[in-house]
Amino acid sequence: RIVNFLLFQNYHQKDLSEIPIIIKNYLFDMAYQIANNLEFNNNDLTGNHLLNNARALLILGLAFKSKNHTDLGIEILKYILSKIIVDKYFLREGSSHYQYLITSWLIEIQIFAKKYKQNKLYDFIKFHVNNMVNGCRFFQINKSNDFVKIGDVSPDKTPEWLIGVVEFYEKINLNSDFKVGKSWASVMSVICKDIKFKNNFTKVMFEDSKYFREAGFFRGTYKDWCIFMHIETGCERAIASHAHHDFGSFILFHNKKEILLDPGRYNYTKSNFGRYGKSAISHNTLLVNKYHAGWSKTDRNIPPTIKKKKFQFNHDCTENKLTIILSHNGFLKSKVLNHI
Repeated sequence: RIVNFLLFQNYHQKDLSEIPIIIKNYLFDMAYQIANNLEFNNNDLTGNHLLNNARALLILGLAFKSKNHTDLGIEILKYILSKIIVDKYFLREGSSHYQYLITSWLIEIQIFAKKYKQNKLYDFIKFHVNNMVNGCRFFQINKSNDFVKIGDVSPDKTPEWLIGVVEFYEKINLNSDFKVGKSWASVMSVICKDIKFKNNFTKVMFEDSKYFREAGFFRGTYKDWCIFMHIETGCERAIASHAHHDFGSFILFHNKKEILLDPGRYNYTKSNFGRYGKSAISHNTLLVNKYHAGWSKTDRNIPPTIKKKKFQFNHDCTENKLTIILSHNGFLKSKVLNHI
């Protein structure tokens, strides 16, 4: 609410002095509530919610020149980003949509840091934004800026609302105009139209076939074909995660059109429909005796000894074919000890 209100004010180019005192006081009351209820959890169960806490405190602190809010937001930001970003480019939570969502949050912080001349914060955040934007590019499919859906889809901002994140960030770093329908990017382009950014974004040229082991994401291309997989490692840990039971599953594109898709998850409830989207049966994979190939980090209540599995993942692209080999000892109660 804090961030949305201040984005609304900036979008309509309203001065903060025009905010009625009762609303300003309410914003600070909410910030006080956030600061005293930061979403820290045990071990690795602290995730993107804490980053969102920092986002609210930072944007309010920057807008109203409140050093206490800004300093607390920066401290939280430094703590949480080192935990939730892995393999340099990716959010560790196993969801491509959350990758875009969290990237949009970081860009908002960067824009406010630039607007209010917080140069140290701007330099700190731009490093992470650049990497996360490149991580978003990894999931892009075609020139329409659409991206593959792996893991949970957040109810916060729809994929359609976030579809222009990458192009927007590229354009603002070139200080060129950007307009794209009714989306987050179109709103942000109005907010930062008078802000001059440094040309400091460099596109990473990912290999045609690349596997990021810690993040668990694989993208392989061969001629007109493209395949995505989420091969999650370290599943004996429990983290704040939005991953599914998708070990061994794949999403396949031909000529940039989705041939075998991942339907995503309808909602986060424990209803049959909510559970279905997370389960292996809704993905392009095999089950043995109704058991999926492996648990996920998101399964918090499963003992680590049961969740733990060994696997090897190899890929090789030649002139004639793309070969992908996954071997593992998953599938509970299976009499076969190793699967290839």
